[in-house]
Order: sequence, then structure tokens, then C-alpha cells
Amino acid sequence: MEDKLHPIFSNLVISSVLELSQDLSFPCQQMPSDTKVAVSIDEALAAVIGYSSPEMKGSVTVISTKSLLRKSHPNLQMEMPVGEQDLEDWIGEISNQLLGRMKNKLLKFGTTLAMATPSILMGRSLISRQPKDGSRLSFRFESELGALAVTVDVVLSPGYVFQAKEAISSTAEKEGASILF
Repeated sequence: MEDKLHPIFSNLVISSVLELSQDLSFPCQQMPSDTKVAVSIDEALAAVIGYSSPEMKGSVTVISTKSLLRKSHPNLQMEMPVGEQDLEDWIGEISNQLLGRMKNKLLKFGTTLAMATPSILMGRSLISRQPKDGSRLSFRFESELGALAVTVDVVLSPGYVFQAKEAISSTAEKEGASILF
């Protein structure tokens, strides 16, 4: 089903990850998709965040090493300790910011996503099933601080074709902006 997705969608995900990692002080590079990232179960955390719109629905999963999360956590800038709960909050925030960047980029394709709240996962032998009617895109990234894997599940609405719309004005907020509601 991946052939229904325009290659621009993959580039949109990759550029969102690279930009976010740069802004959050763990610049990373994309690794080949067949690269295996060896991480012990005690060293990994994951966050899953869902999204939906009339054109598409799905989820974004971010898996990171705790070392990357610990070394990039904002508490360090304030010389505050970083505990386990802080790491869980941080992986959730990273997934939220990643989907937010993707949401902003999708506006020019006429798609406005509604975002869910991230859920944090840890455990042994967690298996995620590919959506039966959709596509799965998986990406691996490496940084000096640790590894990151991103998986995007996408189910397109019947008849929707992924293509840029002309003259769509952007109502996107600047990435990293705080929005009070």
C-alpha cells in the first residue's frame, strides 16, 4: 500500500525529524532503512501519538535510547536532575513536537491534522502491527547522543491523492512555539 504515498510524504517525515533533532540539540543523520539499532530493553523508551483528518489517519511512533533522552533533556540547561519520569515526559514531548512539525508541513497539501495525546511504552517484545488498509514508513537515525527510530502508519481516505495544493495559505505556528489554550 506504500505506493499510494507520494515520495514527498517520506521526505516530509525525514525533514521533520532532522529539523527537530537539530532544534532539540541532538542533531542526527538518517541511517539506511535496513540498519538495525541494538538497544537493550532497559535502555529504550517509546511514544506513540495518533492523528486524524478527513484525508488520512494513523500514528507516529518514536523509539529512543534513554541516553539520547537524558543527554538532550531541557533540565540539563537549568542544571536540574533528570529522572525516569522526566525521560518518559521527554519522549512524549519529542513525539508531540515531531507530529506538530509534520502537521505544519501537511497544511500545504490541504490536510489539517487533529493530534491525540502521546502514550509512553516500555517493555519486552512489543510488536506493532501494520494497518491492514494502510502503509507503514520506518526510519532510523543516529546521533552522537544515541539512536532514534521513527515509524509512521498512514491510512489514506478512499480517493485521496497526496499532492500539493496551490495557493494554500499557512496557518501553521512556528516550530517550537508555545501555544496557550
